[in-house]
Amino acid sequence: MIKAGVIFVGLLAFAATPASAGYINNKADWNRLDDRHSYVMGLYDGLAVTASNSLEDAAYSAGWHRCLQDNNITSVELVQMIDQGYAADVANWSLPPISMMLRGMRRLCETQINEALANEGLEPLS
Repeated sequence: MIKAGVIFVGLLAFAATPASAGYINNKADWNRLDDRHSYVMGLYDGLAVTASNSLEDAAYSAGWHRCLQDNNITSVELVQMIDQGYAADVANWSLPPISMMLRGMRRLCETQINEALANEGLEPLS
C-alpha cells in the first residue's frame, strides 16, 4: 500500500506543470506555458477588475483600456510585450510575466494613462 502511495505522489510531481499548478513565476515557467494568449488575457482581465480599488487604480485601468483599443492591441501583442521584456535583460528572467506586461503597457500607454489620471485630478506618471 505504501509503495502505491509513493508511486502516486511521484506521478503527481511529474504532472504538476506551471499551467496546472496555476503559478507562472518567471521566464522558465512562461516558456513552458502552453496557452500564452489565454494567460495574458486573464492577466489583463484581472488587472481591469482589481484596478477599481481606488481612484488612481481606476484611472490606470481606463488608460490601459483606451490605449489597447487605440493601438488595436490583442493577446498577440501582449505575448510579444512579455517576450520582449524577457529578451531585454537577463535580470528580468526571475520576474513573473505580469511584471513584463505592466512595464510594456506603461511604456506604450503612458499618454492615455496620464490623460485618465488628469481627468481624475491626479498627478501624471513620473
